[in-house]
Amino acid sequence: MKNNEIRLPEVGEVVSAKLSDAPTSQDSTVMQMLRNERAMTVVRVVALIGGVAVIGSTGCCGSQYERTTLLFTLAQDGMTLQDADESFKKDREIVFAAVKENAYAFQFADESLKRDKEFVLAVVKESGLAFQFADESLKRDKEFVLEVVRESDYAFQFADESLKRDKEFVLEAVKQSGYVFQYVDESLKRDKEFVLEAVKQSGYVFQYVDESLRQDRDIVLAVVTCNDGRLGYSDGGREVVLDALTYNGWALEYVDESLREDTLIVLVATNQDPSAIQYADESLRGGREIALAAVKQNGMALQDADDFLKADREIVLAAVRENGMALQFADESLKADREIVLAAVRENGMAFQYADQSLQGESEIVIALE
Repeated sequence: MKNNEIRLPEVGEVVSAKLSDAPTSQDSTVMQMLRNERAMTVVRVVALIGGVAVIGSTGCCGSQYERTTLLFTLAQDGMTLQDADESFKKDREIVFAAVKENAYAFQFADESLKRDKEFVLAVVKESGLAFQFADESLKRDKEFVLEVVRESDYAFQFADESLKRDKEFVLEAVKQSGYVFQYVDESLKRDKEFVLEAVKQSGYVFQYVDESLRQDRDIVLAVVTCNDGRLGYSDGGREVVLDALTYNGWALEYVDESLREDTLIVLVATNQDPSAIQYADESLRGGREIALAAVKQNGMALQDADDFLKADREIVLAAVRENGMALQFADESLKADREIVLAAVRENGMAFQYADQSLQGESEIVIALE
């Protein structure tokens, strides 16, 4: 075979291919061949569409020709299955090709395939959306739905409603993937005892619990202390912890040490609860960005900042503007800074007691007290 020639498989064979495997000019040639009359008896057709090569012959028997042509068409538009002959809707290869291109094409498959567990699992593996068209009996089958969830957690939304209310079953499904919790019955999302059990199975559940439980101490602690490997950086666990800290900055105290070294984690926690800065890793407690964000939320957070930050003019000024009493934690040199003392006294007159003696007689500062 020469380098520029293409190997032509047997009639009706469907093989994986890339468009780069053949000159692009063949595409138009293929379309022209398919328009020709069947009188051509020896010409093979090579269709390269969507990465699938369909091999056929315009001179073969009519049914084989139609099947090959249909495979070619389905590779471009799976919904074409709707208009196909009923015999093709029972053809596993034909239907699979349609579903691979468009999951919604499964609705046009013969009922026998919608009841076929092996086939349904195969199409669900291609797209969880296809499960909505499976036979209702399969959607009620607990063992089968768990198999489906292993292939696609997204497919759980199409399970029978009775299963979404079944606590024992939902816990088993959550073991497979915490993401299925978004599709469970709303009553379970409000059930603290049940949510607590579910969170212990997978911290990802927290993203979908009812708002009334998102600040529940027991549940938040269960999420941020999860040390079973499901809350690592690699699989989205960091996002779960961020979500929890957005509502409960105090929980930073209980977060894994590796996450307390994470700048964004600490920023989110201190924005919600500035006092959480005390639980950040030492390397970040001295971080200017985090300290500034913390004192802007709560000036008294200056108390927990490193000494060199208490001497940072911008940080101290932001702190006393939020809470004048934060002046007591400022470096002695800044207690003699006229602008800082004035800002502190204007926010809270009681801060005057912490001003340097050199400023306590200044008229502008005294007037600010009135």
